[in-house]
Amino acid sequence: MQAVFAAGGFVQGKHIGPISSIEPIIDITAERNITDSYNPIFMASRKKNERSFFIDTLCSDLYGGFIMKVLVCIKQVCESESPIQIDAHARWIQTEDITGYKMNRFDEFAIEEAVLLKEAYPGTSIDAITAGPVRSDDVIKRAIGMGADHGVHLVTESEGYLNPFTIASRIADYARDKHYTLIFAGVMSEDQMQGQVGPMIAACLSLPWATAVIHQQIAPDHKSVFAEREIEGGSRDTLELQLPAVLTIQSGINTPRYPSLSNLLRANKQKLETIIADDSGQSVVREKVVQVTYPAKSRCGIFLTGNQQEKAGRLLNLLRERALLS
Repeated sequence: MQAVFAAGGFVQGKHIGPISSIEPIIDITAERNITDSYNPIFMASRKKNERSFFIDTLCSDLYGGFIMKVLVCIKQVCESESPIQIDAHARWIQTEDITGYKMNRFDEFAIEEAVLLKEAYPGTSIDAITAGPVRSDDVIKRAIGMGADHGVHLVTESEGYLNPFTIASRIADYARDKHYTLIFAGVMSEDQMQGQVGPMIAACLSLPWATAVIHQQIAPDHKSVFAEREIEGGSRDTLELQLPAVLTIQSGINTPRYPSLSNLLRANKQKLETIIADDSGQSVVREKVVQVTYPAKSRCGIFLTGNQQEKAGRLLNLLRERALLS
């Protein structure tokens, strides 16, 4: 891996008003530009419990003449109230028992972030894409209802488990020649919580990427995007990624809007781009589910019976037996 180091960095400042009126405190740090496509980001700030703010010296002229194409990756997941039953082979859940489906909650934040960019940069187009069975059309229509312009459905035959690499490679194959400026995805899915599809898409396309993004802003020269992401211990990274780039969006970055009636009507009439997934190129099985089981009970409860005095005495003895009382 070849690395080039140059003087530079971010200008950090205290937030005293709108972003264009921040009076900066200069704090020059080393900027690292990594040419390796798998590690294209540099760290400019890691301060615990302190938010960095981005300086936009060209705020009044930022949006003029810049049009983007944004791809948002979404997923259909089952409603949390749906009963979950493991199938007879213990390889996945019984989908026929599921009573309802919805858009993955984290993907709603990704759609909203794309719509906010569209509102800031007139002319920007948003494509929403999902990989899944025929019923997954519903989440694409919801994305269009929230403000997406076009829907793409990579139809899969199986109702069972799809590993992250298969999903990421199929999305990457579709996006490869579409010249997207940004690719958004939710930080993870509610059902599997793996958080791998976004980074794998970036790896397949050799694009820079950042995960768990809680703030993003296009640079004044429109050649890069500033991103602030959550890391362990409550700290945050401030990153600059050259466009095009992939960002996985963390919850709380915005407030997802409800689909408008006019957009929902348009979504019901609009023809989606449907692509039948081709498994012929997936000759190597990279991952398979060995077994699905219910979570084991870590402890059992104890019911105290008798009158109040007997229950109190039994409870006192239990606390002493566990050394919770001396």
